[in-house]
Amino acid sequence: MSATTTLDPEFLEVFVQESTDLLDTLEPVIVGFGNLTQEGPVLASAEALAQGIQESFRLFHTIKGNATYLELTHLATTAHAAEDLLAQIRAQTRPLSAEDVDLLCKTCDFMRTGLEQVVEHQHDHHLAAESAVLVDAFRALLTPPAAVEAEPPPELEPALAAEPTQEAATPTAHPSSSPKRHDLRVDLEKIDTFTNLIGELVIVKNMLVQSPDLEGLELEHFPKAAQEMGKIVRELQDIALAIRMIPVSGLFNRMNRVVRDLSRQFSKPVQWITEGDETEMDKSMVEKISDPLVHLIRNAMDHGLESPEERLAQGKPKQGTLKLSARHEEGQILVRLEDDGLGLNRDKIVRKALERELITEEEAAELTDREVAALIFLPGFSTADKVTGVSGRGVGMDVVKQNLSSISGRIIVDSVPGQGTCINLYIPLTLAIIDGMIVRVGRSRFILPVHTIRESFRPSRGAITVTPDGQETVKLRHRLFPVLRLHTLQGIAPDHTALEQGILILLDSAGQQTCLFVDEILGQQQTVIKPLSHYLTQVGQMNYVSGCTIMSNGEVSLILDSNGLLAL
Repeated sequence: MSATTTLDPEFLEVFVQESTDLLDTLEPVIVGFGNLTQEGPVLASAEALAQGIQESFRLFHTIKGNATYLELTHLATTAHAAEDLLAQIRAQTRPLSAEDVDLLCKTCDFMRTGLEQVVEHQHDHHLAAESAVLVDAFRALLTPPAAVEAEPPPELEPALAAEPTQEAATPTAHPSSSPKRHDLRVDLEKIDTFTNLIGELVIVKNMLVQSPDLEGLELEHFPKAAQEMGKIVRELQDIALAIRMIPVSGLFNRMNRVVRDLSRQFSKPVQWITEGDETEMDKSMVEKISDPLVHLIRNAMDHGLESPEERLAQGKPKQGTLKLSARHEEGQILVRLEDDGLGLNRDKIVRKALERELITEEEAAELTDREVAALIFLPGFSTADKVTGVSGRGVGMDVVKQNLSSISGRIIVDSVPGQGTCINLYIPLTLAIIDGMIVRVGRSRFILPVHTIRESFRPSRGAITVTPDGQETVKLRHRLFPVLRLHTLQGIAPDHTALEQGILILLDSAGQQTCLFVDEILGQQQTVIKPLSHYLTQVGQMNYVSGCTIMSNGEVSLILDSNGLLAL
């Protein structure tokens, strides 16, 4: 490409988007060649190998064609070099090796970085040196007489000029048997605007239907029209939510690469298992949990899984197991990371916490296993005996907690010493619109997410007891539940202080339960979540609140953070 050539910004944007999608498909196929062992790739079958090689060849070929069309010489040359190697493996003139997989993964990394820089520079001249290193590495692996050309073949027919979106939509295994997809790229800001407008529509609908001006009027047709409007608004809300939902398969595929690299770095063979890849989640949520998952996987690989020698000495298989799964549960998404490693050492965690004066001796004796496990998420907390290039500084787990808290998510750790650890991430479906229960305390109204409410009741005086440490509890169906007084938490005056005169709402999530005391339940409605300002959350010290909403009368009500309440 000449120095004076200027790329069409719109065409370049399409190229970068398409190439990124192709790399998202390509990388898991390459990593899938092997099962993360150190001796080399162990393939599921000859057929699986042939399909993977063919798919990788096709994807590199497409990237090469698109880059050639835009005269991005170094990206095209590198893709062509990878294509030559795959061509020899496909022709069975050389076997697939772990070195091949490593180099192909490095090529994917180079192309991802290169695409970002191409957008900035509008050319790929600055990629010449790195491209030359990769091309030389491919040349060294190639079996004569094949050779890597300095430039892509001029007769190549660019795929970008034909149908750029079709390649990205083609599945990896059986393209002919899959239905044709019709995809349209939309800027995320436009989707956010659409979602916000739906939220405003929900607010206006509530204000209209519940308008005090309608009280006492006998309207024959209005109730039916209002009901139909509510139905349409609900459908619009569902569509707005569905547009933002994407499967977690892309996220899981990225973690596949992380596990492979760490497995080779630590010389720990790992069986990597994923389940629930088709589970869909709000795109913003997927982005928020990406970094936490990387930190959790690093921690599991470094501290959780033992070395092959240690596992054999304990009677375990030489190869460790790491499983990542996702599923819908109780109106939330549960993302779970499990390993069959050492498990958490309760005594070591408690000792570190005592050394840092995070807890007292009396508190340590009363902590449950889950409460002890939660200590690892405190800032700077680490039980590592030494700092490695991957973990040990007590930073990563704190990042996990912060990212989860920013999306009103929860993290619960279950661990059995010597058997492994299970980390559960509970993530809300969306941060836009929820079904909320309106409750009143004094003159204030609050919203509770419906999915965490199990039931509400008015207790009898005989069902209420107080523990020696002052904790109020209520007996319900032969079980005792702790009681939280919302007016105490928020510092407001209630109508009632006696529990038998108000209402108790049983909150339940991830096995944690508590009863929230309020004056009255006013009803249920769709609730549009509006963020609180930094001043209110930090300076104003708004406790256990995740956002706010506008009520039908125009007043602002706070949305309670159920997860925060349950963690008390």
